[in-house]
Amino acid sequence: MIADRCSHADLAAAAPAAVPVARKLALLVRPALVAPPGKRFVWSDWSAIEARITPWLAASPGAEAVLDVFRANDRDPSRPDIYTVAASDILHKDPSAITKAERQIGKVATLALAFLGSVGALKAMALAYCIHLDDAEARRIVDAWREANPWAREFWGAHRDGESFGLWGAAMSAWEAPGLITSAGRIAFIFREDYLGGTLFMALPSGRLLTYPRPRWREVEVLGKDGKPTGEKRTEMSFRRAHGRAKLWHGTLCENAVSGTAADILRATATRIETNPALAFMPIRMTTHDEIVCEVDVARAEEAKAILRREMLTLPKWAEGLPLQSEEQVSKRYSKSKATLMKGGAL
Repeated sequence: MIADRCSHADLAAAAPAAVPVARKLALLVRPALVAPPGKRFVWSDWSAIEARITPWLAASPGAEAVLDVFRANDRDPSRPDIYTVAASDILHKDPSAITKAERQIGKVATLALAFLGSVGALKAMALAYCIHLDDAEARRIVDAWREANPWAREFWGAHRDGESFGLWGAAMSAWEAPGLITSAGRIAFIFREDYLGGTLFMALPSGRLLTYPRPRWREVEVLGKDGKPTGEKRTEMSFRRAHGRAKLWHGTLCENAVSGTAADILRATATRIETNPALAFMPIRMTTHDEIVCEVDVARAEEAKAILRREMLTLPKWAEGLPLQSEEQVSKRYSKSKATLMKGGAL
């Protein structure tokens, strides 16, 4: 249709009509990647890896209970998954009574709210799944999810009136006492005055350090919904980034810790595959977020699929106790479409 130079209106009207044109175009990027003749793409992605890493990093009894939901479902897929459990908590229904549509609410909440997201983040994520929420319903879901996950609020943390806990409390305590090592769950912080004019370091479980140069409090303009200054000001923590400054808050620390840890697992897995001479027949062609994509001869595609799954579920030593699950695919065409995959990549 696009090759025939269809109009924007024709593409908008094409099924499924509810999907925006920009989304339809985005969905065409993956299947545009095709393996050479005689080859197949073999790829794997981790299931809900960030939703797993967040409670693992928190390392608290409440967070461990969330990990147990993953472990139970990994052992027996007939058990409720984390999205079903989230929907059950939000809707106050038994997990066995949750419908497919209601499970989507649990999925959206789990993905949107773990990094201190609120009504705006939830509504934006919901739209990506063609779910429309008004402000009141979104507020109710946010409050219900937070009430059911107190471990997350504890992990985000606070630092006020002499009380210090969680990521924020640990970060601020480290900033106020240079050289002091503080921690929250599996994350540690230290502030060094002699590095880049003063830098807050976050130590990930892998040992890798994330840096936040020159953190300080400052007054900023409060913007209205139209993006224009309201005349009011608020005080916020920020750090030096590129040629400007970026806001530093609880959500930043949580998202950085989780995505950084996920990236470390991806690097460790990719490195292990690429440095093993026995796996030279399945070179990695690309990684996309939480996926590793290899290219192999057709005759060895199923063999590579089994090996890739083994490697995806092999934890680095520093990630002990983190439950992982993955899903593998083999196809001539790189696609998320179930119909395309069932045809082996043919369109």
